[in-house]
Amino acid sequence: MVRPGDVALYPDYLPYAVVGAQPALIYCATAEGLCGASIPLYSYHSNDGLYDHFVDTVSEEEGYSKDFGGKPVCYGWPMPVVVLRTVERWEWL
Repeated sequence: MVRPGDVALYPDYLPYAVVGAQPALIYCATAEGLCGASIPLYSYHSNDGLYDHFVDTVSEEEGYSKDFGGKPVCYGWPMPVVVLRTVERWEWL
């Protein structure tokens, strides 16, 4: 996120809540295992005094400290994997 007064400094910046014309939503569970949620999302802030914040699934990020005492903000779900397979079709003569 960028402070409102600094948006002009980043011409390609898009607010996190805007994707196209629709607001971006993040769905997550408050506890691991609820509804199958298993991916922890950690909140970080920068150590340089610029108050840069972001959320990620990695447990450590150089130059940043975790918010919320290092505990995940919430838990997400793994992305589904699509497996394609070929099916033979038998025809009767």
